[in-house]
Amino acid sequence: MTEQPQTGNTISNGSSTAPNRIDRLAIVVVTFKRQELLAKLFDSFCGLTRAPWRIVIVDNENSEQTRQMVEDLGRRTDELWGVEGDAADTEGGTARVVYAPQSGNLGGAGGFSAGVKRAYEAFRRAGVRDVELKLYKGLRHEILNEDCRAVVYNDLWSWIEKHL
Repeated sequence: MTEQPQTGNTISNGSSTAPNRIDRLAIVVVTFKRQELLAKLFDSFCGLTRAPWRIVIVDNENSEQTRQMVEDLGRRTDELWGVEGDAADTEGGTARVVYAPQSGNLGGAGGFSAGVKRAYEAFRRAGVRDVELKLYKGLRHEILNEDCRAVVYNDLWSWIEKHL
């Protein structure tokens, strides 16, 4: 889910213009009891040369430790890339890093579904109109290899034709 990347090397802390920001790129991460790996992933985010618009962390464990790690990541990314000041997400927030705790373990596929929905809603609230979301009920991991893959391929083809 992206629009055209912003070019240049503008750095403007405190505004929505981040260094080499990829305009409207959302990263969705789903986690369950993996704080050690999250720490490494969060360090790698801070090493990016282009700033994402949103990083959505879906916490299937609803862990206090993960919440604190996400808050820390938010502070780190604000220091690196400045504070996002543009359009709010569905809950009125403008934070680059969004914590999405779940009331129960949705599993990987369910967590990604929740995270993608959250990103989609943020795009819509930010005024992005050329964004679509289609979730396939019952399909979880390899939707291009499922028995009903013809439906998925047809939807992809239709989307490509519409956008060319």
